[in-house]
Amino acid sequence: MAKGSNTRSSLLWEVERILLELKETDSLPQILLMENVTAIHSAENRPHFHKWLTFLESLGYSNYVQDLNAWDYGIPQHRERTFAVSIFGNWNYHFPHTMELKSCIEDYFEDLTEEQALQYVNKSKKARDLLVKLNEENKLI
Repeated sequence: MAKGSNTRSSLLWEVERILLELKETDSLPQILLMENVTAIHSAENRPHFHKWLTFLESLGYSNYVQDLNAWDYGIPQHRERTFAVSIFGNWNYHFPHTMELKSCIEDYFEDLTEEQALQYVNKSKKARDLLVKLNEENKLI
């Protein structure tokens, strides 16, 4: 994620370039939303992520960062991601409260054939075989 490392993670610094150009024309966006893997604030990436947030603050943004899991928001999938909401100006933002999970993955595939459902889940043979096995054993929740 280091600036100038020419990795996919360093693309964040291209956003810095764009924001600096927009600042020159007084047209910074009111809200920025970033979503990334939770490793963005791991020990290895923490200094770079902090540098990024500090840059946004220097432009006048208030930053709000939190790790969220899709499972906690009614989506039947464990997927942890880091979200950063940056709002231009002095604002107060709170991430949404969690909600009860009321569905399971099977609910989304009720009207599909097994073959159609598998196309939506994953195209790899290993994953398909596992899903078929779990379905046969009634272990899909």
